[in-house]
Amino acid sequence: MGVAVEIAGWFGATAILAAHLSVSMGWLRAGPRFQAANLLGASAFIINGAHHGAWPSVVTNIIWFLISAAALLRYRRGTKRANRPPGTPTQKCKPATNADY
Repeated sequence: MGVAVEIAGWFGATAILAAHLSVSMGWLRAGPRFQAANLLGASAFIINGAHHGAWPSVVTNIIWFLISAAALLRYRRGTKRANRPPGTPTQKCKPATNADY
């Protein structure tokens, strides 16, 4: 089991760092694939950290996991507010017509 836990830890590190690098370099948009990589990476870090008794890391990655899970749920519902700049409306407004006045 020790080897599997170490592999999980390295997988988690690779997933999170690859996602961060991809978004930072502009190769990937901070969308569902980015959040999925963070969710999987955090899950692997939780397993590895718990095995090693690294509780601050475990708590941090539980929070990381929850943030990614919430973002993925928002994407699934079609509310992509997490990827919009602040102040961007969530729905497009229809143009006003003479019937509106």
